[in-house]
Amino acid sequence: MPCHVNQDLLDFAVEDFSFSQSIYQDELCHLESWEKENRLEQLKFLRKGSLINCYLSAAVTLSTHELSDARIACAKTIALVLVTDD
Repeated sequence: MPCHVNQDLLDFAVEDFSFSQSIYQDELCHLESWEKENRLEQLKFLRKGSLINCYLSAAVTLSTHELSDARIACAKTIALVLVTDD
């Protein structure tokens, strides 16, 4: 059976995806500047790429657009826990 897709629904999904990606990119830029501002990248013992992993953990758990502040706070918390652990 051929797949029939509602074009309006498809357009909405594409628009929502693009909007979500722009929010995620802005949040990641904010976290990268926070990392530099707090000189976390100067810590030689810190795991490489850990900030992105922290953010991805937060983004998977708190995925809706409205939870931007919670995602950022969660990613920062995870990053600080990793600094303490390392």
